Amino acid sequence: MLDFIKYPVLLTEKTSQFLEDNKYTFNFDVKATKLDIKRFIEKYYNVKIKKINTHRLPTVWKSNRGQTNSNLKRVIVTLEKNEKISLI
Repeated sequence: MLDFIKYPVLLTEKTSQFLEDNKYTFNFDVKATKLDIKRFIEKYYNVKIKKINTHRLPTVWKSNRGQTNSNLKRVIVTLEKNEKISLI
Protein backbone atom coordinates (compact mmCIF):
# COMPACT_ATOMS: atom_id res chain seq x y z
CA MET A 1 0.00 0.00 0.00
CA LEU A 2 2.83 2.40 0.82
CA ASP A 3 4.27 2.00 -2.69
CA PHE A 4 1.11 3.62 -4.20
CA ILE A 5 1.81 7.09 -2.79
CA LYS A 6 4.56 9.01 -4.53
CA TYR A 7 4.65 12.36 -2.72
CA PRO A 8 2.47 15.24 -1.50
CA VAL A 9 2.29 18.26 -3.79
CA LEU A 10 3.12 21.40 -1.83
CA LEU A 11 4.86 23.94 -4.01
CA THR A 12 2.25 25.27 -6.40
CA GLU A 13 0.02 28.31 -6.06
CA LYS A 14 -3.11 26.25 -6.56
CA THR A 15 -2.26 23.76 -3.81
CA SER A 16 -1.60 26.66 -1.45
CA GLN A 17 -5.15 27.88 -2.11
CA PHE A 18 -6.48 24.36 -1.57
CA LEU A 19 -4.96 24.26 1.92
CA GLU A 20 -7.21 27.15 2.93
CA ASP A 21 -10.25 25.04 1.95
CA ASN A 22 -8.98 21.99 3.86
CA LYS A 23 -7.93 20.22 0.64
CA TYR A 24 -4.65 18.38 0.28
CA THR A 25 -2.99 17.28 -2.94
CA PHE A 26 -0.95 14.11 -3.48
CA ASN A 27 0.50 12.19 -6.40
CA PHE A 28 -0.29 8.47 -6.40
CA ASP A 29 0.47 5.61 -8.74
CA VAL A 30 -2.15 5.21 -11.48
CA LYS A 31 -3.00 1.72 -10.20
CA ALA A 32 -4.37 3.10 -6.92
CA THR A 33 -8.16 3.29 -6.70
CA LYS A 34 -10.15 5.87 -4.76
CA LEU A 35 -10.90 3.27 -2.09
CA ASP A 36 -7.19 2.39 -1.75
CA ILE A 37 -6.33 6.08 -1.48
CA LYS A 38 -9.03 6.73 1.12
CA ARG A 39 -7.97 3.78 3.28
CA PHE A 40 -4.31 4.74 3.09
CA ILE A 41 -4.75 8.41 3.96
CA GLU A 42 -7.25 7.73 6.77
CA LYS A 43 -4.94 5.12 8.29
CA TYR A 44 -1.59 6.85 7.77
CA TYR A 45 -2.64 10.41 8.70
CA ASN A 46 -5.46 9.45 11.11
CA VAL A 47 -8.06 11.79 9.54
CA LYS A 48 -11.61 11.52 8.16
CA ILE A 49 -12.03 12.13 4.43
CA LYS A 50 -15.08 13.93 3.09
CA LYS A 51 -14.36 13.73 -0.67
CA ILE A 52 -11.69 12.51 -3.10
CA ASN A 53 -11.10 13.85 -6.62
CA THR A 54 -8.61 12.19 -8.97
CA HIS A 55 -7.22 12.78 -12.43
CA ARG A 56 -4.28 11.56 -14.44
CA LEU A 57 -1.47 13.97 -15.11
CA PRO A 58 -0.92 14.98 -18.74
CA THR A 59 1.32 12.98 -21.03
CA VAL A 60 4.92 14.16 -21.11
CA TRP A 61 6.59 14.55 -24.50
CA LYS A 62 10.25 13.68 -24.79
CA SER A 63 11.89 15.25 -27.83
CA ASN A 64 14.14 12.37 -28.89
CA ARG A 65 12.23 9.45 -27.43
CA GLY A 66 8.67 10.12 -28.52
CA GLN A 67 5.61 10.15 -26.32
CA THR A 68 5.67 8.69 -22.81
CA ASN A 69 2.68 8.25 -20.53
CA SER A 70 2.52 9.67 -17.07
CA ASN A 71 2.50 7.06 -14.33
CA LEU A 72 1.02 9.45 -11.79
CA LYS A 73 -2.50 10.21 -10.64
CA ARG A 74 -3.15 13.58 -8.98
CA VAL A 75 -5.42 13.23 -5.95
CA ILE A 76 -7.20 16.10 -4.22
CA VAL A 77 -8.49 15.06 -0.81
CA THR A 78 -11.09 17.14 1.04
CA LEU A 79 -11.10 16.50 4.76
CA GLU A 80 -13.91 16.85 7.27
CA LYS A 81 -14.33 20.25 8.90
CA ASN A 82 -12.07 19.89 11.97
CA GLU A 83 -9.45 17.58 10.43
CA LYS A 84 -5.92 18.58 9.45
CA ILE A 85 -2.83 16.88 7.98
CA SER A 86 0.62 17.92 9.12
CA LEU A 87 2.76 17.63 5.97
CA ILE A 88 5.85 19.50 7.09
